[in-house]
Amino acid sequence: MSRSSTKLELITDDAARKTSLKKRKKGLLKKVQELSILCDVDACAIIYEPEDRCPKVWPSLEEATQMVMRLRNMPEMEQKQKMMNQEELLYQKMGKLIDQLHKQEFENKELEKKLKMYEALKTGNFNELDIEQAMSLSMMIELKLKKIYEKMDAIKKHQAMAQGKEVVQEGGNVAGLNTPREKQMMDMMIPGPNKTYDQTSTGPTNPWPAFLFPFN
Repeated sequence: MSRSSTKLELITDDAARKTSLKKRKKGLLKKVQELSILCDVDACAIIYEPEDRCPKVWPSLEEATQMVMRLRNMPEMEQKQKMMNQEELLYQKMGKLIDQLHKQEFENKELEKKLKMYEALKTGNFNELDIEQAMSLSMMIELKLKKIYEKMDAIKKHQAMAQGKEVVQEGGNVAGLNTPREKQMMDMMIPGPNKTYDQTSTGPTNPWPAFLFPFN
């Protein structure tokens, strides 16, 4: 189950407030330590408790004092460049939420336009579309048609290339140079320099009539 969000307001019950302080202080110091180790940054924490005269300091009073002095020695403009109080933090969060709201409103309007356009295409009734929606519908149809034509051209080119390969392969077979049977027939028809045919023989060495191949 997801944890419920904590309401940011003062805890009125003393016992509950002290318990929350003890738990959250321990968690905060642990987070600061993890940030310092994992990211290799200088970090410190100073916590003033209502009933304690001395603050809780991490990692030590000396190291925390050095970090504070280094901050004070910086120019005032650089000191406040990344500082933020509670009010500024809330304003920053509100700004991000407002931006998200505007983005969602824009997406909802665009979705509503698309639904109206699809409904108009389905029913054939374009009277309820305003000028902006009609222009958007026209642009969308042109874009879809362009993609369809590009896809058709790609299919035609692929088919043409495949047919060209088949024609080249068939042409090679007609030339009589691809299959062993055709090479054998060519050897029988055109003898080599050391090969002769017996014109009178009817054996398997010369199956062709003597008047067609009068070789000595």
